Amino acid sequence: MPRPLSGNGDSHGPTRVTSDQLLARLRRFVARCGSQNKAAAEIGVSRSFLSYVLRGRKAPGPQVLKAIGMTRRVHRSVDYVSKR
Repeated sequence: MPRPLSGNGDSHGPTRVTSDQLLARLRRFVARCGSQNKAAAEIGVSRSFLSYVLRGRKAPGPQVLKAIGMTRRVHRSVDYVSKR
């Protein structure tokens, strides 16, 4: 079983990544597995779902993110603005 890919080595906590960086990390994981079929089986998703994620048509789920050493964080913020 391929190990999850490590982060950028930053010891200051999680690092925000772009969707392109996420997909690059996922592609490296697939390459290390040897095929999309093997990677999908390793992750526990269907090959078609993995293919959709790799093509940017679906968002990666928790299983995919875990396999590449990532997690999703949702931030909600409130901004106060002046009416003037």
